[in-house]
Amino acid sequence: GMAPGHYTFEISAGGGFTTVPQVIETTVKSGQTYDFELAVEILARPQAQGWYSADLHHHSDVLDGNTEAEFVMRSELAAAVDIAFLSDHDSVVNNEKMQHLAAHRDVLFMAGTEMSPSWAHFNAFPLDDGKVVDIDTGQSTVQEIFAAARRMGADLIELNHPYMGYGYFSSQEKGEIPGGYDAGFELVEIEASYHDGSAERNQKTIERVWQMWNRGERVYLAAGSDAHDVWVDPSGAARTYVYVEGELSVEKYVGGLKAGRAFASQGPLVYPDIMFGSDMPHATGKQLHLSYTVQAVSGLRSVTLIERGNAVGQ
Repeated sequence: GMAPGHYTFEISAGGGFTTVPQVIETTVKSGQTYDFELAVEILARPQAQGWYSADLHHHSDVLDGNTEAEFVMRSELAAAVDIAFLSDHDSVVNNEKMQHLAAHRDVLFMAGTEMSPSWAHFNAFPLDDGKVVDIDTGQSTVQEIFAAARRMGADLIELNHPYMGYGYFSSQEKGEIPGGYDAGFELVEIEASYHDGSAERNQKTIERVWQMWNRGERVYLAAGSDAHDVWVDPSGAARTYVYVEGELSVEKYVGGLKAGRAFASQGPLVYPDIMFGSDMPHATGKQLHLSYTVQAVSGLRSVTLIERGNAVGQ
């Protein structure tokens, strides 16, 4: 039952990425029963072209989280991501429950954790079964944190919200990283837009990663919602698409992400003619033809081509 009043319901399955959410407004009166029928049309099918997604930053009801594992799973399924994911602060306590829920629903689950000292947060994944965070991250150097992540089986270490006040890049600029800056990570996060100041921080993050690319450093962008309460912060608001050949598996998804065959998105889908992460030997003075197909079910304001950190076409 619901209290009488005026309500707006949004019905979504992959809303903003593969469908447009449907909205129903109604006034609920005491003692009345209401039935609604609607259809959510699928407008994009990235899986048909080998692109699969996960929300690579998500919390449950550990520490500052407010969502039981069951509702994390429900919310991620409603977001229509292809692999369920969890990364609680310095904890793996709900990963087994998520694995059980995923198996019951015949979906894939990738276990992670967010290692969370006061000066930076790092997602480590995928984790081996039974492994736990075996250090006090608040008393550890960055090198000790990275080593602990690898002991847990993590193939990937991601810098979360790196330009927040306690982000890794911010702490580097302030000289506050215990052990000093260490480049032993693979991914850098693009934040979901519902976080205050995310647009400005994401721009700084992108520009920093461009600099790293120009130096030949193999780091790539990833994205996740950082949802703590799925009733407030929607799962999948930002997600990472990875190209996978053949049948999807966690191992293939991780391999593609590590190789850069991926992109971070808050809605648009990008299908490259030349795969992301590719090395392209190219002679000076000859033209290089790049072709991309872009689809955005919620509309697209602009497309910009960046070369060595500068806009060269729009």
